[in-house]
Amino acid sequence: MPAPVRIDIRQIGGVVDPDHEDEAILYNPRAAYFPSVAPDRGYEYGRFGATVCHVPYTLHRDYGGELLDEQIRERLLIHMASGEYPIIRWAGVIPEWESITSYAGYATLSWYPENPDYTFNIYWSLYLEHDFELLTNVNPATYGNNSYTVTGLDSGITYHYYITAVSPAGIESPKTVTRGVKVK
Repeated sequence: MPAPVRIDIRQIGGVVDPDHEDEAILYNPRAAYFPSVAPDRGYEYGRFGATVCHVPYTLHRDYGGELLDEQIRERLLIHMASGEYPIIRWAGVIPEWESITSYAGYATLSWYPENPDYTFNIYWSLYLEHDFELLTNVNPATYGNNSYTVTGLDSGITYHYYITAVSPAGIESPKTVTRGVKVK
C-alpha cells in the first residue's frame, strides 16, 4: 500500500482532480467532504466543509474600527453549520502597495490599480505611534494613474504612509500596511 498523502484543498483554487477523486478518497476519506473553494465553483457542505464568505469591508466600520480575522471568523461561525470552516474574502476595493521610493526632497507612492470608480486617501505621519493625518485624495480617473508624488520633504527624515480606498458612496476601506520611507 502506498504511503498516505496529505490533501489540503481549503484555499482558493483547491480542488481534487476529478480523474483522481477515487484515489484521493482512498488515501484520505475526508477528501470526499471537501468542497471546491474556487470563487466561481464553491459550494457548502455541512460536515468537514469549507465555505467562501465574501465579507464587505464595511464590517470594520460597523464595529468601530479594525477587526482581526479571528473576530470575523467567530461571528461567521455562529451562522454556519457545524464542521464548516469559513474562508474569508474581503469584498470591495482594498488597496495594496506597489512601491514607495524617495528622492532628494520628494517621495513617490504607488499602489496597484483597482476599480476606476474609487478614489484613494493617502495618510501620513512622522511617527508610527502618533495619529496620521489625511495628506490628499487621489482620483485615478483624473490623475491618470495609481501613484502620487509628495514634494517639499526634508532630507534624512522618515515619513510614514498608508492608503485607503473610497467607494463612490463615500465608504472608506481598511488601510494598507503602513510603510515608511527615509527621504534622500
